Amino acid sequence: SKQLNISCRTSICEWMYRVIDHFSADREVVHIALSYIDRILSTNICADRRTFKLISSASLHLAIKTHFPHLWHDVGRLLPELSRGDFAMGDLLAMENELLHSLTWLLNPPTPQAITMHMLSLLPRNLSRTTLENVANICLYLIELSVADYFFVTTKKAIVAIAALLNAIENQERQPLDGNNTVAS
Repeated sequence: SKQLNISCRTSICEWMYRVIDHFSADREVVHIALSYIDRILSTNICADRRTFKLISSASLHLAIKTHFPHLWHDVGRLLPELSRGDFAMGDLLAMENELLHSLTWLLNPPTPQAITMHMLSLLPRNLSRTTLENVANICLYLIELSVADYFFVTTKKAIVAIAALLNAIENQERQPLDGNNTVAS
């Protein structure tokens, strides 16, 4: 089998976003699943792409099961099909069990998305709803870009959140949506 590299992680991230979008779930779950993968691979050797695909599918399944329990049944049934015959449901469930033990049941990692939402609640109350929504959307977009980029794997999630918020505010100051309520006012 081919060896793993950074592009494998990027490809699996993009695949996860497509699956999540298909089910209209919160895209933050991709960050959570990738957190599981990164934590597992930091302590265990993954020898081939098939195993990486199984770890990734089990991580997504586990993240959905934990954070969107109403979707896990539908997604769970679909994942073995999406593997194109590389693994069956039993393989997925066995890997999920291994993940739970390797992660010591720590399934709620801090995410830049959650940190950003808390920071947005601290912004001045006199900002227009449109301005806040614009800043939030830019933040979430920048965070999603960081999730796919291997460079940010070891970056503290709060740093990613702060950088996204500062960039979104700077963007808003350059292009205010209304004449009265820029973020700096």
